Amino acid sequence: MFDIKFPRTVSYSSGWRWINEGFRYFSPYKNIWILSLFLIVLVLIAVKFLVPVLQIIILFLLPFVTAGLSLACADIEQNKKMSLEYLLSGFNSPNRLNLFRYGLLLMLMIIVAQMVSTIILTMMGVSQEQLVSELQTLQENSNATFSSLLESEVMSKFLFVSALSLLPVIAVNLFAPIILVFSNYSAFYAVKLSFLAVLRNLPAIIVYAIIYILLLVIIIFATDWLGNLLVSLLGNQSAIAVVIYSLLFYSLIFVLGAVSYSSAYVAFKDIFLGEDL
Repeated sequence: MFDIKFPRTVSYSSGWRWINEGFRYFSPYKNIWILSLFLIVLVLIAVKFLVPVLQIIILFLLPFVTAGLSLACADIEQNKKMSLEYLLSGFNSPNRLNLFRYGLLLMLMIIVAQMVSTIILTMMGVSQEQLVSELQTLQENSNATFSSLLESEVMSKFLFVSALSLLPVIAVNLFAPIILVFSNYSAFYAVKLSFLAVLRNLPAIIVYAIIYILLLVIIIFATDWLGNLLVSLLGNQSAIAVVIYSLLFYSLIFVLGAVSYSSAYVAFKDIFLGEDL
């Protein structure tokens, strides 16, 4: 348990320091972090093949995973070794009931965001049929890369509107699961504190988000450039080119994802515990 204070206001430059410090948590155990993210993604992919009720139950478990990885960060500070067991350690939290309740609140907010996204896309002239057709076209294109999504007008609109509608949800819930695992607060109060923290530190959060977006863009275009180079050298049907591209792209994405967990923990300490970086 931490002595969680009312969220303080930090400088806008803290956004960069959170990421920089978050990488320090990632670096000594990078293989475990990447494997942890890989297992999370594997479970999310497997969820697609489950019945709808089980899909919903699985999504309720995600806050526990975030809580567990936050506990890992706290233990790394104490020079303890990270392991895959931290993916499940959130389930042993004394505040696990409120973590579950938070999962319910998160699900409701995501549903509302999706409804808003659908309404906006309809107003922009993008139908569900167009989205399904575009996805099928991209899947049938063996040379398609991630940037192909951005080149499609329909998919670019979908990605932009979806991201925009989810931004308030992300902001409100940025710190909530971390607050819950280190306190006995209720789910609603944790969400409230997270919302206030984002409001009071909007410049730092914007810097934080911009850096992540820039890193993502660099990864996408750098790996696409490498992919095109490999195709030109090895041919369109080269399995080696596909394997190299996929390994590099997803490894970098997993690194970025892992640092997002550890940097969120660093931001939590900075804002709620008053620990200067």
